Amino acid sequence: MSSGGMERITWGDFVFAREVPRQGFEWREDLRLPEGWDYPPQSRMPGNESPPWLVSPGAYEFGVEGPSREVGALTAYRSSPLGLHRDFAQLDPEPAAIVKFANLYGVLGHGPLLEDPAGDVGNRVYGEGLRYWKRQIGKMASLTRAWDLARNNEGKSLRGYVKWKGNSARAHVEVEIPGWQQWFSANPWLVRLWKFGDAVEPVRYVVQSHVNACLFGHVAPSLLPLAGSVIRNVPDCLLSTLYASFALEIAGVHRQARECAAPDCTRQTIPGKSFGRYCSKKCYQRVYMRDKRKREKEHKAEPEVNDGEA
Repeated sequence: MSSGGMERITWGDFVFAREVPRQGFEWREDLRLPEGWDYPPQSRMPGNESPPWLVSPGAYEFGVEGPSREVGALTAYRSSPLGLHRDFAQLDPEPAAIVKFANLYGVLGHGPLLEDPAGDVGNRVYGEGLRYWKRQIGKMASLTRAWDLARNNEGKSLRGYVKWKGNSARAHVEVEIPGWQQWFSANPWLVRLWKFGDAVEPVRYVVQSHVNACLFGHVAPSLLPLAGSVIRNVPDCLLSTLYASFALEIAGVHRQARECAAPDCTRQTIPGKSFGRYCSKKCYQRVYMRDKRKREKEHKAEPEVNDGEA
């Protein structure tokens, strides 16, 4: 893989490359879950029980620079400063908008294999339910909304999210993210770390804990033999890619990213990396040598001053 191809699919310590079929996606009502089929737990996610199903009419073709559509989450991050997860959270949960998003970035992952009643027996196609997509869009929208309020310390707006019970000496905290329909009951040792009645820190904790849960078991460090054997964290599907994107925002990576300081370079860099304002050693050295030559030229152009003229 060329360095240009690698740059397009990396962000921080993460690598994102999704499978996107050349033929795109469509909704189908005629597919069904095979009777008696024992699906793995990750394929039984709520919303994947009934049609319509999002499927591709053609086989998958994988490639960053190959014949299939070029896909990499970094491209989306650069066009959306806060990350692909923000685009997903704002996505209109209607069939046409979902197809358009899937045609760019692929399916979410964790869907079942479906049976075509009119097709060959045993010939199954991967699909994802419309309700599954709507559920994931709604959850991401709820979590990003809660994070925005907590990040901006809008305690008054978060009061409806948090319930404190008892008193400062013996307190119990419950947190619910509206639109997500999931309660979180804090452990006593955790409650003691928060100020009684505070809503900001409990919501911060719950949002980050859920992002961690969505990444656990779905992101793994991997060597990239076609990119100089560097090691990067690789999400296993688009859904985990979205939560990795969210994690990078929470960690401040998205907000800190900026263009390389080299005048003729359009790549992005993250402050704190080895070459600071530059995306790579090559850019750093190129600018350094240019400035060095400029200084030497200016020095030679200065008129010499002898003792008699002083």
